[in-house]
Amino acid sequence: PGAVKEKNARWTGYNGGVLGADNPTFHASIGWDWMTTVRGRNCGIWNDVRLVEKGPVEVSDPLVVSKLSPDGLASITASVLVKGAESAGGKVELEGWIGDIAFSKEVPGDGEISFCPADFPQLRDCNMDLWWPVGYGDPVLYDAGFAVKIDGNVSDSVHFKAGIREMAWDDSDGRLKLYINGRRFVPEGGNWGFPEQNLLFGPKDYDICIDYHRQMHFNMIRNWVGQVGDEEFYDCCDRYGVMVWQDFWLANPSDGPDPDDESMFLANARDWVSRIRRHPCLALYCGRNEGNPPETLDKALRSEVVPSLHPGMLYISNSADGVVSGHGPYRAMPAGYYFSDQSGKLHSERGMPNVPVYESLCKMMPAEDMWPIGEMWGKHDFTRDGAQKATSYISLLAEAFGECNSAEEFCTLGQWLNYEGYRAMFESANAAGRMGLLLWMSHSCWPSAAWCTYDYYYQPGAAFFACKKACEPLHIQYNPISSSVEVVNICRGNLPSLTAELGIYDYKGALLGRQTATVDSPDDSTVSCLRVDFPDGTESYLLKLRLLSEDGEVLSDNFYMLPRVTPCRPAGLSHEMKISGNSATVTVRNSDDVPALLVRLSATDRKGGEILPIEYSDNWFSLLPGEEKTVQISWEKSGFRGRPALKLQQLGDFRAE
Repeated sequence: PGAVKEKNARWTGYNGGVLGADNPTFHASIGWDWMTTVRGRNCGIWNDVRLVEKGPVEVSDPLVVSKLSPDGLASITASVLVKGAESAGGKVELEGWIGDIAFSKEVPGDGEISFCPADFPQLRDCNMDLWWPVGYGDPVLYDAGFAVKIDGNVSDSVHFKAGIREMAWDDSDGRLKLYINGRRFVPEGGNWGFPEQNLLFGPKDYDICIDYHRQMHFNMIRNWVGQVGDEEFYDCCDRYGVMVWQDFWLANPSDGPDPDDESMFLANARDWVSRIRRHPCLALYCGRNEGNPPETLDKALRSEVVPSLHPGMLYISNSADGVVSGHGPYRAMPAGYYFSDQSGKLHSERGMPNVPVYESLCKMMPAEDMWPIGEMWGKHDFTRDGAQKATSYISLLAEAFGECNSAEEFCTLGQWLNYEGYRAMFESANAAGRMGLLLWMSHSCWPSAAWCTYDYYYQPGAAFFACKKACEPLHIQYNPISSSVEVVNICRGNLPSLTAELGIYDYKGALLGRQTATVDSPDDSTVSCLRVDFPDGTESYLLKLRLLSEDGEVLSDNFYMLPRVTPCRPAGLSHEMKISGNSATVTVRNSDDVPALLVRLSATDRKGGEILPIEYSDNWFSLLPGEEKTVQISWEKSGFRGRPALKLQQLGDFRAE
């Protein structure tokens, strides 16, 4: 049913359509501006199918709710759904456990059976390790489960991982503030549409991608319009400490329509909340993308479905208005724009195209379609018009470097723009009160040149490392609007007597000025500590920032090319690589008298192919004359065995004076 969307060089076609009438469905299968139409609409069995032997009494849909005392002790309520007890014909007993804590009681009948701390002292004031999101602590999980017995014989059981944590929120001033375990929680992360266009994702794929989010210091994924349904997604988010903003299945009203059968929609909503509620990664539920649900659905979700099935959890109606904000922009903008355009609220969608590295582009399209940019680029979401507006990206890149002459040059120089833009989006959110930001998007479900941080082939490009830099829990940054250096402390506690260093250089690496300041960095703060005064008579600058502890340890560093790029000739680089098992330590040195800008390391196999997935502690970094940097590399999840080769690339290889 519905249209087939054929993207072209100009635009992507309209989003969504008639599938919304039957929601919940995989609505995005009809086609969106971030993926192509799926022929067959992903019809058929998509989730795991199991043949399970059960007795006459069954248990399902467990839930663990924790309340914390001021000193961090947890009072736990554990619940599970029991069916068949009323007709079992014997004594039905329910046993449960969370770690070393055990509890049991006789079952009076069918329905939700709960164990409360008021009745079970072992569930009151428990001294347990808490589950924390990325950056705030470890996501500790306990083995947990329920078993139901008839006259002492097990009829059914359910086993799961439980996390002890308490979510809270405050929107009294019209802005949503989230809290976890009593600490304010700043969401940083991105939106997922589909995991994969044809739903071809398994446990290994989820493990790779959620771990990539952890590496970027991302602590939240928005499950946009509820399009990710696999249990493995939530399991991985539990394991890596990535919280989930869970949408129901209502797209923007203009991408609709509203579902025809509201009773079916609500039946599915009850089923879905019951299925996923056991996961500690769940942060909140949202009724609709960029709009409010129909009034009857909104009331039912807010007043009945969420509070009855997942008590203590937040429900908001609208993803982009009210106590949160959204609506982009989705095209490439100058870095300063993001600092000047802040809502002061948790922003659910903001993004820009992410042109892939050249190696990935070669996998996406035939060589004859790669240059000049045209129809095939449009089919991979890089369209002139539409929300992504590729003309903006092309224009900004041309302003910085002049016109490009090949696909390889465009993709390589584009990494600079990717880094600048993605870093600015998060750094501007840091500067504006740290209310939180979710990218549109952090994950690519098919080979796309728009809206992702790593690509379909698991290649972490410059945008990936820009996000990793900007989302550091303790971070030093440059604010182009106030022309100041800021220290951002998301969740590192109170840190007194830090030293902020600023070095201003010309593009040949000559020092033009140096400043230092002592700064106290309270937990959950952004502190301005240095005014940046640029010398007269120089058009372009390099800024080198460092944040040091009292004993001189570098806690954060950052590097900027302002106001436009003027790369010198390639610097002479050397490197040393020491391999141990599936990892390596690489030290890169710039022994030249010119800067090495946007240095990229690539670990390759014997045929020169990228080893993917892969973890770099840093990449796309810059080295001033005489500087060196040590990078940790791990390819454990790639399946590669052997000694990799290492390629080094820098901006000057493609553009120099």
